[in-house]
Amino acid sequence: MIQRISYKLTDFLLEKEIIREEDREIYIYGLLAMFSTVINFIFVLTVGIIAGLLAETLIYLFGFALLRCYCGGYHAKTQLGCVLGFSAIYAVSMVVLRFMPAEYSRMFSMISAGACLVFIYIYAPIEHKNRTFQGDEYRKFRLVSRIIALVYTILIFSVSMFSNRLMIVAQILSLVMLSVSFVLLLALVLYERSESE
Repeated sequence: MIQRISYKLTDFLLEKEIIREEDREIYIYGLLAMFSTVINFIFVLTVGIIAGLLAETLIYLFGFALLRCYCGGYHAKTQLGCVLGFSAIYAVSMVVLRFMPAEYSRMFSMISAGACLVFIYIYAPIEHKNRTFQGDEYRKFRLVSRIIALVYTILIFSVSMFSNRLMIVAQILSLVMLSVSFVLLLALVLYERSESE
């Protein structure tokens, strides 16, 4: 359904001469990505409201979207796969957030942030075959992904060491970094496997 809407909207833009024929595939991919993101966010936000985790979900979604945008990573082949995959990552994160004993949360957050910062520094960004880097985008995305990951890590360490009241934010940001690192790792493993076949 989303694919059909993306095709029809792209064809409409072509018909009105708003876009060029040679850009058709780019617009289809962009619209699919946009609709997929909106559906994921609405679904996860609804689950967050039902679970009584609205504030936590909003922080998670914002943090994830910002970092993931510049890191890249695995993309599911279908819309359903995308929704289910992101929902599973979100659900695991919220379960960890809800059930982690308070005495472990500081250490967990700092260790996770440190490990993920190194991982993101080494591997991000990962290019997707449907969205290749243009010009110096790779260099820019690499720099921005490192800066965002470093800012998250500094926030996590600062809050973990100096603030009890904001500890939940540090936990959420560390789970965001773990989630994005997982998506990067998944891309590395699966893309490498498909290239070797």
